[in-house]
Amino acid sequence: MNCSHESKDLKPCTSERSVANLKYKFKTKRCGSCQAVLWSKEIDTDFHQWLTKQKKSFRNRFVLQKIQINQDLVSFAEELASSRCTNVSSVYQAALACYFVFAPKHEGWREVLDEAKAESTSPSTLISKLDVNPSMFLEIEANSKLFDMTNSAVASWAIGHVLQVALEAKTAIDQEVRNFVDAALAA
Repeated sequence: MNCSHESKDLKPCTSERSVANLKYKFKTKRCGSCQAVLWSKEIDTDFHQWLTKQKKSFRNRFVLQKIQINQDLVSFAEELASSRCTNVSSVYQAALACYFVFAPKHEGWREVLDEAKAESTSPSTLISKLDVNPSMFLEIEANSKLFDMTNSAVASWAIGHVLQVALEAKTAIDQEVRNFVDAALAA
């Protein structure tokens, strides 16, 4: 349905948005024609400020658990971490940022990442937990709902595909992905 949300049809309302089982309540308007709850730039700014504050109070809510990564890619992530004098969690976080934040802004990246063959004959390793920032958690949670997957499965998929592309680095885009991961670790 294509609704213009005309001002004469807008009614004040209170709504809420959930992330990590936390509820953000806000005042907005609802379209009387299509019942859509309107989301403005002001609400978005306030929501992200609220989300950042929640990380301080509810740190354990933004943790992914039981992420499965194939052993070849875990070894590659450990090599990257070692070469950058950082921990392997930083490599996984950089891979998530690459997939959910950076790739959508660069033409062709998402297609390359989605087509990567992250499956392997090597056994998977279970990453027991990974802290992520609230905005990244929001992206992962939205994708888990969209694709009817768990948050951990979405994170496993994204990390695996980014690391596979960075490991192989066959094309110019692959090399850009690798450079992004390297730069994110250097920051």
